[in-house]
Amino acid sequence: MLKLLLLTLMSQVGTGAPLELSVARITTPSADIQDLHIAMSPNDDHWQMTARGRVEAPGGSADWEFRCDQLHLRSISRCRHWQLKSPWSNLVVEGRALLIDTTQAITRVEVSEVTLSGEVGTAPSIVGAVRFNGQLELGSSSRSQIDIVDLSFDSADGLTAAAAVAGLLTVQLTESQLDAKWQPTGGEVLAHPLYFSFAPPLLHFDVGYDLDSQRLNVAVAQDQDFSVSAELNDQLDLVALLGSGDLAALTGRFLEYFLSTEGWGDLSVTGRYQVDASLLGEGWHGRVELADVDVRDEQQRAKIDGLNVVAERSGVSEELAVSWAAAAVHDLPVGPMALQLARDDQGLRLLDPLQIPILDGLLTISSLSESPSGDGVLAEASLDALSMPQLAETLGWPTMAGELTADIPSVLISPSVIAIDGQLTIDVFDGRIAVERMQLERPFGVLPAMSADVTISQLDLERLTGKFGFGQISGRLDGFVRNLRLLDWEPAEFDAFIEVPVDGRFDREISQQAVENLASVSGTPYEFTQPLLAIFDSFKYRRLGLGCTLRNDVCSMRGVGQRDNGYFLLEGRGLPRIDIVGYSRQVNWPELLKRIMAAIETGDVRVGMRASLPGSVVISADLSAGMTEVGAD
Repeated sequence: MLKLLLLTLMSQVGTGAPLELSVARITTPSADIQDLHIAMSPNDDHWQMTARGRVEAPGGSADWEFRCDQLHLRSISRCRHWQLKSPWSNLVVEGRALLIDTTQAITRVEVSEVTLSGEVGTAPSIVGAVRFNGQLELGSSSRSQIDIVDLSFDSADGLTAAAAVAGLLTVQLTESQLDAKWQPTGGEVLAHPLYFSFAPPLLHFDVGYDLDSQRLNVAVAQDQDFSVSAELNDQLDLVALLGSGDLAALTGRFLEYFLSTEGWGDLSVTGRYQVDASLLGEGWHGRVELADVDVRDEQQRAKIDGLNVVAERSGVSEELAVSWAAAAVHDLPVGPMALQLARDDQGLRLLDPLQIPILDGLLTISSLSESPSGDGVLAEASLDALSMPQLAETLGWPTMAGELTADIPSVLISPSVIAIDGQLTIDVFDGRIAVERMQLERPFGVLPAMSADVTISQLDLERLTGKFGFGQISGRLDGFVRNLRLLDWEPAEFDAFIEVPVDGRFDREISQQAVENLASVSGTPYEFTQPLLAIFDSFKYRRLGLGCTLRNDVCSMRGVGQRDNGYFLLEGRGLPRIDIVGYSRQVNWPELLKRIMAAIETGDVRVGMRASLPGSVVISADLSAGMTEVGAD
């Protein structure tokens, strides 16, 4: 049809007069052109031409306008400086040269130094440009080859972009089939949350579109490393997925940016994958397998050795098998694990109880079910006899006796939240620490958060203080930490109080070193200079306690009772009597924490006392201003 149109125009150019031609419809295998109007005017040895019309294609319709500044009509026609634009798409195509060869059975069209630019889409729109050279062959079928020199664009929201993309695009079109091959040679593309770099090794993209069934097939391969192919229906829903290859090459090429946005930019994955699945309605059928996978995180947050995953589905039945040889969470090693799950019309269930060794303890998950919201699973779990000495040594804590146990009737596990409905108990220092209402958000992601309530019962202070070099204190410690919230594993909020209750039947004594360290948070060193006090190694006390409500890095302090305008941290008894009284109600938390840790780590901070009478001494500690006043009572 293009050849006939050119022959019609050439038959009229000999008159040297302006020409106009109107055509109601031109039909081609791939599109129809309607309301075509061509106007030509002579200018020296060439013609100026303007053509406009409307194109109807399977993907839609659009008005268009074509202009050529220097047109030479021959059997091989040439146009210099041409432009094609469409108000419908806000796109403009401009080229330096256009050649149309009608001497053969197949019409050949060549374009050079073409630039396509403009804005497409809404909310958000995309603005960009592409420079290319190309060749088109038109006959019973059409074939085009486009050499893309530079493709760059950016969306208004910044989530979609391309820079310096180059490569060779080949398109073949028949009455029923569209096939395209794309081999990029450089550049990069962002389609949030995915990022693609087209640096070597080379990728190969193949696209096939059946015009009758409106099915789309897309295949991507990287040499011999990996391949992925997908079939989509006329609604662009995924119908089938096939693939196999090297997992490290696949994740490095396509998932690196996504992992970075989720806080796992330093993650490396090796192993093999294979996918053979079809998707029908809400379900899928087939098999997905990961084999011999090793996972490493340079930040040492997690690692997995020998991971194998097999997921299979047929009909309404689905099975999942996950196993690993070894793993670790931060510095905590985890032993071998084998998980087997099944899902059918009765729901999700464990085929066998899951047991995971953690040091010398054992985590057992006895049941699994889907959460009511459908965004996670509910598990019933228990932790048996995890040795505190081993745990302390592994995590670099001071040595402590006891064991960690847990009875968890329900824990919600979802992609971003782990919520525990039950009690985690730590039997340590001849007492117990109980953790309830624990919830973890983004435990391995960006800015992890944790919330919980903690209850402390009857810890042996003599054992506790002896392990931390704080100085000796005898007694039994009770307390709580309510509404605890950690951000990035650092305290952000809590309401805490610890005390030695007055009604307990046990000895209550505190050593000179513990007195000094308890008061050392004032930041000013003193020494026991009163001769009578200096001969005592320890002092009796009636009660001891400290409370803090943390908000916005400020700790609102309280003690075990009021004294004048202050509060007792330590209320002494007997002779000689020592009271430690705090007066600062608002204390900077980072500074307070730093001083407490310094007292624990060094154990040699001194606080002096001056007393005119040997009967009673008051240590008044200003915890925020760094001032310690000592007076006789």
